[in-house]
Amino acid sequence: MRLKRAPQDTMKFWLNPLLLGLKSLDNLMSKHEFFKTNPQQRYAILEMFANGKLNSSFSNAGQLSEAEVYATIKQEFGDRLGEYNVLIPALCTALFKDKQALSNDSQIINKFSRYFTARLDIKLMSTAGDFQILSISDKKAAVWKPAWLQKSGIGYQIQSYAGKLDFIAKATSDGQILLNLMALDVRDPKDNSKRIPYWIDYTKLTVNGKSIIDKITPAWHDKAYRHNIDAKAGEEIKIQVEWLPHRGDILTDKPVEKPLADKFLPYVTSRLDIKLLPKTEGGDFNILSMSDNRAKVLKPAWFQKAGIGYQLESYAGKMEFVAKATADGKINLNLLGLDVRDPKDNSKRIPYWIDYTKLTVNGKSIIDKITSTWHDKPYNHSMDVKAGEEIKIQVEWLPHRSDA
Repeated sequence: MRLKRAPQDTMKFWLNPLLLGLKSLDNLMSKHEFFKTNPQQRYAILEMFANGKLNSSFSNAGQLSEAEVYATIKQEFGDRLGEYNVLIPALCTALFKDKQALSNDSQIINKFSRYFTARLDIKLMSTAGDFQILSISDKKAAVWKPAWLQKSGIGYQIQSYAGKLDFIAKATSDGQILLNLMALDVRDPKDNSKRIPYWIDYTKLTVNGKSIIDKITPAWHDKAYRHNIDAKAGEEIKIQVEWLPHRGDILTDKPVEKPLADKFLPYVTSRLDIKLLPKTEGGDFNILSMSDNRAKVLKPAWFQKAGIGYQLESYAGKMEFVAKATADGKINLNLLGLDVRDPKDNSKRIPYWIDYTKLTVNGKSIIDKITSTWHDKPYNHSMDVKAGEEIKIQVEWLPHRSDA
């Protein structure tokens, strides 16, 4: 899979299991009673399988014209599809549907999602009975049973970039369950023997309602957080996990590599524009304190027209600051993402966004659910302010993880 291939060859590599393996997978599930009585699980597996192969195919089909895609599929799969080769144009349409939006949004998500993807290895340490994942909250999560994880037990590997995950597991025999929370194993593309140093901050782990993690707990791929669970035959085990991309500059002996930080941090960085519009000329407006001592506090000249304005940038995930005006007026607060431009064409923005999850002003809740913003589509909040009044603002945010 790490071989360099032409776009046509890579597209065929991913379409092969889609076109020729989907029916086999469905036939296999049709033989099991579980899938007969749980058609929604059967559909979910087929959907995940098909979407995964389509997404991988598209990343390469996007480099080709519609005619080249059609010719490649027709040449490679036409005979084996038989009378159904009439569906090839429909497949081409699916690959090129909303081409511009997919080539922008999906490529960004695919490129950066690994840097906030949690990996959970869960294994029943018993060779007797069976062990299953009954349900999982993230329908886009990858769930599989790698062969190496089946030694001396039954194991699953789960990968998700949703930020939170609830799932239920069940064993048909007594035993001990080993749960490892970690990050993906990402390698240097120039030297596969070297790992790219990054990690995940786990913020919550609850097992059957019992809190195991309730504060930031960093985990590397090779330095997992381990938790053991005693399981009884037939017992359903409910596990809840939440996590964030790690935003600290240094962890133990592995500092963030600057090129990686420079590439990744803009996609988790919040920008807050706050401006005093005084009722009369004169007065001042200051940022008195800020919880994130690494945040940028800028006072750009263009932002001083008809008032006094600051631009705040932080990737801490949460921030508290206190502002104060010496004159009556109105404060205008915009929550947005950074303005990131295409390096090949500075007139074009790279489409990405920030999910704000909390905004509190002087103890009053303004935002308490996910609120998505773009650089050119901010969330705006205005408030009246009195001279000498201190305004305490609390903000929390996440990188946007949705595919739509």
